Amino acid sequence: RVEDKYMDFTEFTLKLELEKLVDKLKKDRRKDYLEDLRGKIAEAEAEGDIEKMRGLLKEQQEMLSN
Repeated sequence: RVEDKYMDFTEFTLKLELEKLVDKLKKDRRKDYLEDLRGKIAEAEAEGDIEKMRGLLKEQQEMLSN
C-alpha cells in the first residue's frame, strides 16, 4: 500500500520523492511520444507522403530541442 511505503517520510522527503516520480513520468511520456513520432515518420516515408513526413520531422526536432 502507498500509505505504508510513505508513512515515515518527512514532508521534505515526500516532496523530493514526488518530484522524482513526476520527472520520471515526464521522461517516459516524452520517450513514448518520440517513439510514436518515429513510427509515423516511417509510415509517411513508406507512403511517399513528403509533406506529412516534413511536418512530423519538424515536430520531432522541436521535441528533441526542448
